[in-house]
Amino acid sequence: MIDYFKAFINYCNNTRFQELCEAGTFATEITKSDPQTGEILKQTYLYKNMRVTTTKNGFLLEGSLHKYRSELKSVVNMHNAKTNGRINNYKGFNGDLFTFESITETIAHLCGVLDISPHVCTLQNIEIGINNIVPFQVVRFIDGLLYHKGKSITEAKDEDGWTYKQFKHGEYIVKIYDKGKQYLLPDEVIRIEVKITKMRKLIEKADINISTLADINEATLKQAFDFLFREFNEVIYYDYSINTEGLTEANRTKLKDYQNKIYWKGLTRIERYREKDCLSTLIKKYSDNYKGQIQRQMIAGITPQLKANRVIIHCQQYRNQRGQMRVKIPYIKKVSL
Repeated sequence: MIDYFKAFINYCNNTRFQELCEAGTFATEITKSDPQTGEILKQTYLYKNMRVTTTKNGFLLEGSLHKYRSELKSVVNMHNAKTNGRINNYKGFNGDLFTFESITETIAHLCGVLDISPHVCTLQNIEIGINNIVPFQVVRFIDGLLYHKGKSITEAKDEDGWTYKQFKHGEYIVKIYDKGKQYLLPDEVIRIEVKITKMRKLIEKADINISTLADINEATLKQAFDFLFREFNEVIYYDYSINTEGLTEANRTKLKDYQNKIYWKGLTRIERYREKDCLSTLIKKYSDNYKGQIQRQMIAGITPQLKANRVIIHCQQYRNQRGQMRVKIPYIKKVSL
């Protein structure tokens, strides 16, 4: 569930850093100095996919915890050549499940290497997200994304050049992208993620006490999942699997409006929520309900992720309330680590 993070440590163990440099643990050292005085202003060390940047008062530690785990476990060796190529392109792999046990083990390993305590790693940014295997083309859902709490969908690129869709707010960003396409995985995998850019959004407003790496535990991860689920539930999207047969002319006209981003932008907040409810009703009644399938997958997958087993998620058919075999949802198979 945890991917990228950025933490500040209020002391700098220069002796330990020097040892790691001499031992070749840090692959690269980048130094920024004053051109006139020669004073070192900033030093950045690279350790696997992690970046360590010294400051006057301590140092910053940042990177993808999920990709760090994958490198430690040599996950790259578990995939085909095409996927391995993408893993190299995107500097690591974060396309599988990242369980609570793996998260805590990874934090312990990283802090052990740097000789620091997770209690002093004060978080400045953190990403919370889940990869979901779904039985439909992820692009079909992504193409229908429209609005989230007054923000229109936009496109962005990460530092490795991967393009994704996002809803950007002042203190956080809701990110949705095709993880299966990114890594050329055999399954359709969609990632639902929230990037916290100001920690008060999580700590004060969402009342989730994750201030340091040490605060990441089963209880706070469950709270973080609930927060992620609530934010995803607010996403307004058009479902392109809607069957228009049997709809009234008025509803067909509405559907044309609902596909238009400009239409949603012109609505007031109250109007937007009213029309969102109307669209949701039509989606649930006349479509395969892609968003609902993702939400069921998220709920089905969270409990095993918080336990000490790794899980593999497959798909199976299910019957709706009318007894019709229409869509597929996942079932979960536990395997040992």
